[in-house]
Amino acid sequence: MKLRSLFLLLAIFALILGGCKDEENPAGPAGPTSTSYVGVMAGTGVSGTLSIVIPTAKRVFTPSAEPGDTVEVTATLKINGGATIPLTGHYIVATGAIHLTGGGYTFDGIVTADGITGTFTYAGGGGIFNCEEGTSANTQSYCGRYQDNTPGTETGYFNMTVNGTAIYVLVYPDDGGGSAFATTGSINAENVISIYNPENTAIVVATGVLNPTAHTVSGQYFGDPGGTWSGALCN
Repeated sequence: MKLRSLFLLLAIFALILGGCKDEENPAGPAGPTSTSYVGVMAGTGVSGTLSIVIPTAKRVFTPSAEPGDTVEVTATLKINGGATIPLTGHYIVATGAIHLTGGGYTFDGIVTADGITGTFTYAGGGGIFNCEEGTSANTQSYCGRYQDNTPGTETGYFNMTVNGTAIYVLVYPDDGGGSAFATTGSINAENVISIYNPENTAIVVATGVLNPTAHTVSGQYFGDPGGTWSGALCN
């Protein structure tokens, strides 16, 4: 009886130790090891796509972080119809600032809960960019143009990313005299596009349609004089 009791006590003791070990090192699914962003860029004589990878789980800037707390970042710039350029840089956790360089391009932006926005410079001038959380597998990027209805008036880039029902647009005039800006929009089940005023999303400033077979987008924008816009998948 004594031997049997001893075995029973040892078994109970082993179970207790096992339980303590599990609590100290709980087993569970591993979290994401990186956060990816995909978007478009447009500027003086240049247009294309930008893919950024921050090698951590999603983390918006943390003001309480140490000023020197940075995360190394890699990215790929694809000039529409041209070269693919690798970029490297860093993300400053305390401020949300991100800095990338490569191939003569320099990108500076801010990481927020909504994505990454900022500006870039290169030998030919500069421009703006906007990236949303996602990958090329679930985000489509279109590089396009706009043209005012009045001949000889403003033209420029009209680039967008489509992620599910959400649309993000960059507008950049050719002459630099107009207003470069980013805005949002939506696309419904019939592939009808609505683009909103950047200062008031209740106001639709442009409409259009996506052709999933031809991989093109086109439409019109409103105003004085208004105009048309169109694009195709960036390449």
